[in-house]
Amino acid sequence: MVRRSFLLKSDSLPKNLQKIVLKRSSFEIFYTHIGVNKSIQFQNIQNDFFKTTFLKNDIEQKCKISKEEFKKARKKALARILNKEVYEFKFGSLQSCIELYKGLKLCILKVFFHTLEEAQNFVFPKEFGIEKEISTKDNFDSKSLVLYGYECFDVEKCLKIIDKNPNFTLNFPDSIHTFDGLRIFLFYLFKNLQFWFKSTLQTKQKENFYEFFIYMQKISIILRNFYTVFDKNLSKILANQFEMLCKDALQILHKENFNENLLLLLGSKKLQALFGDFDFFIKESSFYKGEQKEKFFKQLVALQLRKKLLMFKRFFSQGSEYQVLEDKIMELKIFLEYFSTFFQCKSLEKLARKYFLHTQTISFSKLSKKKEKLFKLITKASKNLKIYKG
Repeated sequence: MVRRSFLLKSDSLPKNLQKIVLKRSSFEIFYTHIGVNKSIQFQNIQNDFFKTTFLKNDIEQKCKISKEEFKKARKKALARILNKEVYEFKFGSLQSCIELYKGLKLCILKVFFHTLEEAQNFVFPKEFGIEKEISTKDNFDSKSLVLYGYECFDVEKCLKIIDKNPNFTLNFPDSIHTFDGLRIFLFYLFKNLQFWFKSTLQTKQKENFYEFFIYMQKISIILRNFYTVFDKNLSKILANQFEMLCKDALQILHKENFNENLLLLLGSKKLQALFGDFDFFIKESSFYKGEQKEKFFKQLVALQLRKKLLMFKRFFSQGSEYQVLEDKIMELKIFLEYFSTFFQCKSLEKLARKYFLHTQTISFSKLSKKKEKLFKLITKASKNLKIYKG
């Protein structure tokens, strides 16, 4: 059998098919373990319950379980639980079905052909409202939908909103890809940088200049942490330039003749050239590299955030130098500021709220007193983030 799958524009069953439906089935699907080498899936199919273990090399172990076992496992479900309705019907002699995912507004048509030639030659009626054909690279399998969901997202509209309002609250959809996610994130940081640049020029206040410094620091850190997505040489050059300006800004913040040095920096050709280069960098798609940019943004953020948590835990346990630990904390605070709610992980949100709030100064003595609780939260958060690895 040869299968072709299609994403439909409507998220409901087409009216012209309702009369020819042969069978309707309800599915509930969730995972209790997701990893590179093994994943464990549970299914409720019309009150028949199954546990399936997926191993490497496409080895699949499926067994029927009781309703009680299913309910017990549901309490340990990772990310989201999928609920879908499957409607089976026929195109002449061809077996077909439409899958409707509740809560995701996702509708998929699947048609099974007897031969490859038959599949290639078949023309679908326009009334189906087919948006595009789905390939294996489109991530519509159950594991991807559990982790990343599905959502239509207008990137250009989002960029226009940020352009008008730099204080726009970022709320990334789970299914956004890295190219779009980073374009939005960098544009957001850049617009805030420009906002504080103008505010500092107008007011000459240290508080505004400090915010300007913070956003330069944020941009530099993001460029360095996602270097695999960008053109490596160019992103490194930009990151270095922002870092050099950060050092200049810190010196100005501590000097007595603040206003004079401030105007020299803000009016410098070096800064204006960097603004122009960075604006072009964000918009030019050729600076974003192949495979990495097509991955889910959530997956790459999870990888980097988990690294930040584990690195902080290691350095803090070893009693590393103050400056080294402070740098690790700064990176962690930035990631938690923007991504602590991205994963619906209570331990991650608690870490951000209680220990690494981006507006507060970190007290190492207080962290040491709460070391056990802190490490416990980091371990829980790390475990949750690890599921996005595989």
